[in-house]
Amino acid sequence: MLVSTERGEAAALIVLAVGCGACAVLTAPVGTPTARACAVVGVVILLGAPANGLVSAVLSLARGSNASAGALSPLVVAMRGGRWIGPLERILILLLAAAGAQAAVAAVIAAKGVIRFPEINKDQDGRKAEEFLIGSMTSWILAVLAIAGVSVA
Repeated sequence: MLVSTERGEAAALIVLAVGCGACAVLTAPVGTPTARACAVVGVVILLGAPANGLVSAVLSLARGSNASAGALSPLVVAMRGGRWIGPLERILILLLAAAGAQAAVAAVIAAKGVIRFPEINKDQDGRKAEEFLIGSMTSWILAVLAIAGVSVA
């Protein structure tokens, strides 16, 4: 029940983001403040739940699991903070990049590694490290794509 509700909300947010983008394209030429505002709203929405779903799907593929991306594995149930941390991190990276603070973006990325280092260091088989890297890189790629999308608008 929870999974289908989350998928419905994610689908609604995607439709809203695409609608904002369509409005920007139809009502304002690229480069205008209206087009940029619509792009920012759409990108922020997409960096939330829809991006979480994509990161979860990539992690499922990396794990080789046959379960759907929306299904929660026992590891994910125990560590639900990523559902908040991921979107906040992507939006923070977007804001810092928009402000021209590339050094601060690098600091956020470095801090994440430093904070997770003790946990990853204790991992004997390397699975946590791989999961951390795959999830983080997927998330950062989405943030970079969002930055590119906003800069084009």
